[in-house]
Amino acid sequence: MRIRNARLSEINEIHNVEKSAWKSFSASKKSLENRIKLFPRGFFVAVIGGNIAGLVNCCRLDKSHEIKRFKDLYPFERVHKKNGEIFYIYSLCTHPKYRRKGVAKSLLKTCVKTAKNMSGIKAIYIVGSNTKTKIGIPTTPIYERYVFKSIKLMRRYLDNKPWTLLEMKFRSG
Repeated sequence: MRIRNARLSEINEIHNVEKSAWKSFSASKKSLENRIKLFPRGFFVAVIGGNIAGLVNCCRLDKSHEIKRFKDLYPFERVHKKNGEIFYIYSLCTHPKYRRKGVAKSLLKTCVKTAKNMSGIKAIYIVGSNTKTKIGIPTTPIYERYVFKSIKLMRRYLDNKPWTLLEMKFRSG
């Protein structure tokens, strides 16, 4: 498996992976293109055997950005701040064919390493599902094992199920 930055030339395959994982909640091809253009350093793909097996895309948020509902994070062009202090993991997904092969874990590690090496980043945020949903398994426990701390329960964040905002803080200095 190889983790690298996404390329605009791969947008069709990237969109197919996004749709396979997020189903009706997936981003449009145009939105994914905009995310690559606006913050290429925060968009990674996992490649196995020449195929995109998974992806993660991130943005930078101002520390004051309030996240209560799913729509508080859209559109990407509105919420991404070039010098934001929060590295927000916008979408982390694996194509069903490549699940349980360490793809998401490798992408998450890449995000953490990238954020730690970016000037001005004080924390990483990610939203995890607390229950099985139409799009997959509960992810909050997975992120907690990766040293993210739950900071807010969001009762009807997406698909009328409870989701949790999690944070990984960095030490300053």
